[in-house]
Order: sequence, then structure tokens, then C-alpha cells
Amino acid sequence: MKKYFIWILLVIGVIILCVWWLIPSNTSTSNGSPVVGDRDCSDFSTQRDAQAFFESNGGPTNDFHGLDRDKDGVVCETLP
Repeated sequence: MKKYFIWILLVIGVIILCVWWLIPSNTSTSNGSPVVGDRDCSDFSTQRDAQAFFESNGGPTNDFHGLDRDKDGVVCETLP
């Protein structure tokens, strides 16, 4: 019985380590602020910051945040 308990604990430990490894670490934007949840243009002070974030988080092929509404590769065009 003790042998099975040790194996169960080992398997649980491996599962926890795998999940921990798969969860992304604290990614940050170009200005150093942490990425938390969905981002939109109001989260950035300049277009340059938004563009850098966009490109470092997938760019036009993976626009998870929907920053490039017109799909031209340039995000948050109304920001300074």
C-alpha cells in the first residue's frame, strides 16, 4: 500500500511541474508593465508601445488581443 502511495505522489508531482512549466511566465510589454488578461489600445500610451506588444505576442498571424482591427499590420493607429 505504501508503494502505491509513493507512486501516486510522484505522478501528482510530475503533473504539477508540467502544468507550471506550460503556464507562461510574467510576460511584459516594452515599457515593462505586466501583461494581464486581454489588452486593448487604451492600455498603451503610444502606438509604438502597442505595436511592440502586438509583434512580440504573435503579430498579424496571432492577433489574440484584437489590436489590428483592419488587419493591415499596424495597431492602435489613433494613439500618438
